[in-house]
Parts: sequence; C-alpha cells; structure tokens
Amino acid sequence: MPYLSIHMPSIVENLQRVKKTCDSRGYTLLPVTKVCLSEPVIVDAFAGCGIDTVADSSLACLSRLQGEMKRFLLKIGLHEARNGGLRCDCLYTSSMEVLESVSERSDGCREVFLALELGDLREGILPEELPGFIQTARALPNIEITGLGANFGCLMGKLPDGLVAEVLDDAVRRVRRQTGFEFEYISFGGTAVYPALVSGMLPDRVNHVRIGEAIFFGYNLTRDEPIEGLIDDAFVLSGEILEVRNKRVDRWGVYGLNAFGEEIRNGESGFRKRAVLDFGELGAPAGGLTPLDDGVRIIGSTHDYTVVDISSCSSGYRTGGFIDFKLNYTSAARAFISPEIENRLIKNGNPEVKQ
Repeated sequence: MPYLSIHMPSIVENLQRVKKTCDSRGYTLLPVTKVCLSEPVIVDAFAGCGIDTVADSSLACLSRLQGEMKRFLLKIGLHEARNGGLRCDCLYTSSMEVLESVSERSDGCREVFLALELGDLREGILPEELPGFIQTARALPNIEITGLGANFGCLMGKLPDGLVAEVLDDAVRRVRRQTGFEFEYISFGGTAVYPALVSGMLPDRVNHVRIGEAIFFGYNLTRDEPIEGLIDDAFVLSGEILEVRNKRVDRWGVYGLNAFGEEIRNGESGFRKRAVLDFGELGAPAGGLTPLDDGVRIIGSTHDYTVVDISSCSSGYRTGGFIDFKLNYTSAARAFISPEIENRLIKNGNPEVKQ
C-alpha cells in the first residue's frame, strides 16, 4: 500500500521562517491549510508557533477544529450562507447575496474580507464597484467588514506589480473619499506574493498575507522554483513496487491512444528495466512527482498504476520494496484525500497513521 509521509518538523520550520519574515516587515500572516484539509494535528502545531487563525476553502474542514483557533473561510456559496452551521469567524467573499444571507443569521457577528479583482480573474469586486458595494454592505447587520483582499498566481498567474499597487491605491482612496470607510487589513493571497514580500516590494497599503504553498512545500509554482531558505520535501510519497522486469520498449504493431486519450511516442529502443508501482493518477498525478532517487525516471501512469524506469539506479529495487517521490501542491493534495494512500504524520521521527 502506498503511503504519504508528512514531516511535521519541516512544515513547522517553514512556518516559523515565513512568520519571522512577515513579522519583521509588519505583515500579519494567515496560513492557508487547505492542502492538508486543516488537519487538526498540524493546526495545533501552528498554534504553538503563535498562529491564532488559519484559512481553508472548505467549511467542513474548518469545522473539525477545536479550541481557540479562529477559522477564516476562503470560499462560501449561497447555500452555505443560508443553511446549516456556519462555523467560521471570518469569511472572504465578493458576493452581496452571500453577505445578505449571512447578515440574516442569528448565530453571531462575523468578520468579512471583501475580494477585489486585481488581475487574476477569479472572484473579485471590480475596483470601480467597490465604493457602492461597501456602502450597501456596511448597512447589513451581523457582519463587520475588516479587510480587503486579492488573489495572485491562482488562475491567470497574475503577480503583484506597480500597476497593481496603483489600482489598489486608487480603489482604497475612492472608498475613503466616497464613504469615509477605512479597511483595517489589506490582504494579498498566494505564495506568488512571497518574493515581493521578502524584497519589500509589496504595495505600502498591504499589511496582511495569506500563504500556503511556501509553508508546506517551500516552493513558488508561479516561478517554478524552490524558495531559498525553506524546506521543499515535507511531503514524501512512497509507492510499493508491484513488478520489476526488463522489457523491450520498441514499438511494434498497431497503437491507439492511451487511457487518457494521449498518443504516446517512445524514443527508446531495446531492453529497459521497469518498475510498476501501486498508485496512479487518482492518487497522485505523475506530473507533480519528483523521484528522490536521481536514477529513477517516471515513464507514465494510468488511473491506478505508475511506471518508472530504474535502469540507471544503483539501488537494488525489488518487488515489495518502495520508491519515494517528492510532491508538488497538486499531487500532495490529491494524495492526502485518496482512500488508497495511507497518511503518516511524522512528529519527532515517529509516524502517526491518520488513514
């Protein structure tokens, strides 16, 4: 059975380094914990580092948290706003309908961060709409607007630049001029903002950042590079070897498309030593895997198998053994929720099996 090792000390060390950087520059850090489904053991470790709020896009995941940790909900639909328990302290939205529904609830007041469109073209209020939106929203009961946020590097790969700073500044000034309202927090979200944060190039108005990938993976996908000073192998997937054989890889006869509708072209010939592993795209997409053994080369995967070439390996891999991979954000998230992959939280060298 494949298993995912989550090395808690590495994640905590990354968190401490990112928090130290934020503290030194006057930013409030909001860790985004959705990649691990806001696993309570991990969130408890974050609390020990001085974190008092975590963010997730899943209400169900946030609802698992106990204690004094505040819950910041990154995504909320109208159905959730109207029905059932809304166990969050703060929510992030661009929808007036959602705000109206939340304001009609009788289970307490909630903080609200409004989402502003600054180029990534996901959710967000248009800058010219913001003053009127604020005016209407402030009249609603049971909500308190405290922040204005924007996302970067999510859908379009947009990065914070000088033009973003100008648009943001103009939007905030117009709100103040037309409504007299001042935001307590201006929040930028995404590890895409981390280089600008480190270099001091974020807009002056920003005082709050939402970061996940840097903490959990030490990586910046928008630049496709590891982040200097952070650890990038906190998540390691170990796949069990089902078969090891020398196979002739020359193409012969007739071929069609594979299980994903792709035409595979093989430039190799002769015999190659191949290993078949017990997980596939449903568990961890091969595009997000990096073998820890430099001699291992990923050939491809189906829904439930992954095939690697081990011809250049010095290790004597055998059936029943394991091959280890570092994962990116997408593959780790898929592996974490897969019922066929066992999760092992490792604290001080001792694994705690979660699934």
